[in-house]
Amino acid sequence: MHKRVSILLLLVMVIPVLLSACGGAAPTVAPQPAATSAPETTAPEATKAPPAQPVKVIYLSAGTAEVEQDWNEKWVKAFNDSHPNIQIQYELVAWADLLTKVSAMIAGGNPPDIAWYAPSMIKEWYYGGLLEPLDDWLPQDIEELLPAIRDPSASDIIYDGKYYGMPFCLAGLGVIARKDIFAEAGYDTDDLMNWDWAKYKEIMAAVTKPDKNQYGLQFAFGEPRISGGKYWFLTNGLRDVTDFSNKEAYVEALQYSMDLFPYSPEAQLQWVHADTLTCYMNGVCSVAFQGSYFQGDIIRQAPEVMSNEGSAVLPYPIGPRMDDCMVPWYTVGWVMFQASRNKPEAAEVLHFLASREAVNEWPMNMAPKTEITLEDRVRASEFGEEVRWWLEDWYEMMEICKPAARPGYAPSNEINQIYTEVLLELYYGSITAEEAYEQLKAGIEPIVIAPGQ
Repeated sequence: MHKRVSILLLLVMVIPVLLSACGGAAPTVAPQPAATSAPETTAPEATKAPPAQPVKVIYLSAGTAEVEQDWNEKWVKAFNDSHPNIQIQYELVAWADLLTKVSAMIAGGNPPDIAWYAPSMIKEWYYGGLLEPLDDWLPQDIEELLPAIRDPSASDIIYDGKYYGMPFCLAGLGVIARKDIFAEAGYDTDDLMNWDWAKYKEIMAAVTKPDKNQYGLQFAFGEPRISGGKYWFLTNGLRDVTDFSNKEAYVEALQYSMDLFPYSPEAQLQWVHADTLTCYMNGVCSVAFQGSYFQGDIIRQAPEVMSNEGSAVLPYPIGPRMDDCMVPWYTVGWVMFQASRNKPEAAEVLHFLASREAVNEWPMNMAPKTEITLEDRVRASEFGEEVRWWLEDWYEMMEICKPAARPGYAPSNEINQIYTEVLLELYYGSITAEEAYEQLKAGIEPIVIAPGQ
């Protein structure tokens, strides 16, 4: 890809963001109004109460990648070491289990205080009445967010004018391509910034060699959360899999998935997220439909693959109902639950973790805050210069192509399960694309929450 490093961090909804140097150490939480109390008196030695136990803040993290766990452990320890009266109880939960875990803990009377969110989750929790608005707890941190994230028309953390999420990263979505496999088939990834469905299908056919266990793509049917093909709705002018406003465009997207099935491995029927990473690292799959987090997922295991010489960052191929390339974006971060019994302490934890210093060290994706530059990100990364090309390519792509907010849908687990079951019927040829549309519409429309919001 032609390198054209911009001084802009993002161009989201035509709002430029001017970047400057990174701030210093993590600030302390904004003081809360002090309660009026009687003057303290010194109790006799024999009647003094025992030292108060530290408040425990329960923190559920879905950061299962090794680099994510390292970041969490470093900053949780830093907080606990510097806040003897508040201690973070850190628990690791897989993304696929997070919704269920939160519901069970709240129902069991032991609610978490804070947890990670993805767009669909924050939407589901908000409409379920489970979230605490953060406006009064984290005003300084909200002020530091990028303008695009604070734009109510695009943001995935603003509902009814209030902020319900505090991002630690901004993620873009695209196609990660193996340069070696593409070159062997006669294609230069530098020429594919404005590719369409037809060109993509042509390349997937060219790189697929079943006798060598080499394929174009994969659909990962074993984990409904990531089942493939959902991006074709977005690249054909629809909002997502829940948008049934244009039947023809929806059917075209389903038919396109069917057309690509021959260029994917049969083993994908049981695959989950970890298998998709292995497939790309080992060259079984020539592309990965992933996000700007992908480098952090595999750079330790396959640094030669996740390098400027090994991989390319490309936009989604566009369908017949779109004219220009686009880059979906969304945030990932933390929420606070309304049922939390320790909101002041939870807010202090979030303020610490969301500081510019901590967020700048986040090992994956782009920074969601102002005054964090590309140079800051490179200096803070354990991989140093190895991340420069990756970030440069994402920033460049988000300037060339139209950024598109991806707000998510809910209830995501149920909708993803319905979609995956219908996609499997398509895979086996049991139904047509038009029949799949009718099944999906009948299953999803009655349960989708606040579509388009």
